[in-house]
Amino acid sequence: MLAFAIFTDKSVALAQRSVAPSHNYDFQRDCHPESSQNAQAGHQACDKFKGLVFNPEAFGANGNDDLDDSVAIQATFDCMRHKSKISAAKSAVVRFPPGRFVFDHPVSLAGITWREIHGLTIAGEGPQVTVLASRNDKGVLHLDFKQRRHTVTLQGLRFEPTKRGSGTAFEMTQISGGNQHRRSLIMRDVEFTPNPEEKNYFDVAVRLHGAWRPLIDNVMVAGPFGPRVSNEDIYAMRVCFQLEESYNPTLVNAKCWSAKTGLAVVSSKPPGKRGPEGLMVTLSNFVMVKTGILLETGSIEPGAFISHSHVNASETGILMKNRRFGIISNNLFYFGGPRRQVHTQTYKDIRLVNSELTTINDNIFHVPIRDKDYDGDRIMIELDNSRNCLLSQNMFNSPGIAVVEKGDSQGNSVNQNFFLRGVKHSERER
Repeated sequence: MLAFAIFTDKSVALAQRSVAPSHNYDFQRDCHPESSQNAQAGHQACDKFKGLVFNPEAFGANGNDDLDDSVAIQATFDCMRHKSKISAAKSAVVRFPPGRFVFDHPVSLAGITWREIHGLTIAGEGPQVTVLASRNDKGVLHLDFKQRRHTVTLQGLRFEPTKRGSGTAFEMTQISGGNQHRRSLIMRDVEFTPNPEEKNYFDVAVRLHGAWRPLIDNVMVAGPFGPRVSNEDIYAMRVCFQLEESYNPTLVNAKCWSAKTGLAVVSSKPPGKRGPEGLMVTLSNFVMVKTGILLETGSIEPGAFISHSHVNASETGILMKNRRFGIISNNLFYFGGPRRQVHTQTYKDIRLVNSELTTINDNIFHVPIRDKDYDGDRIMIELDNSRNCLLSQNMFNSPGIAVVEKGDSQGNSVNQNFFLRGVKHSERER
């Protein structure tokens, strides 16, 4: 089970047991073993709830000390699942009050079915008011759904890594495929950040598998940062947003600072098998990363709209593989990375591989004044086996080569662009 590969052996056994059909799920029996030491108290607290709004403090969580709260919070989610299952609404809210809640173990729900939960909201009082701190190497919240019909709303929280390699902060998996006219996830006003000047980080901030039309709005992710952070630490976080087999995700005002990859939208389906389509990214930043945006499917799929965003990467700004009908417009590209970094390979702002019918227009390719002495190689747009693309009204304001065509690239149009003096307009490689 991919969703539980990072859990402990005991949690895996529990997850496998929890995947039983919904009519076999029993709160008394299936609440997590981490909660069993206080099982009776947890059951009593659950019995007191008559509605579907749950406060972890009622189960013993305390956001005003530095003690583990994961047992109490797990009991809260187990109770929520039990109450939602037996209610007519099939929906619930877990609301965290102000405070800093410590997770010595991740809280997880496995094998959730449509009969148990239709909708779930997990909310705090604001990113600087309600903090969920991972004091383990597995993460904070992991949700696994057996169907693809659920909607989860996550808002008003800050996830804090307290050590290097604090796991996956938020993970949600669903069965991929199908077609649902709803959003699997609405994530809004959430942060995944360490305390200033600390070198702590999550391995992955957000991981989604099989999500339908997820919306990530006003979400900030950061790895180690600051003047005393080494190049190695800057790229210690693997990825800010990892979206696997996820259809038509939307990121608005999303920020990723300091990671190997900012956004990865990927599919493991082989060529010939339909993968997820669609992507919209706008008003977002991917800064101090090796790769800003990675978009890859096995077969050519339609749709990718990336606009009004800032990409500051050290290896590749946008890497798009097997895509058609893309629009990359009105973005600012810097050749980035730490000032003291030694660049050993050619940097590429936009690289299209086996893609077609894509428009790249009104972008600025620039070098910050602080990096004016950069002496590495830069290709601003590379078309590799890509066809019938339009490159127009871009500003190539950086030393390097503006456009390179490779392999079987053909039918591409490059016109009405601005070139800084000394910029090589185009180059053809075979």
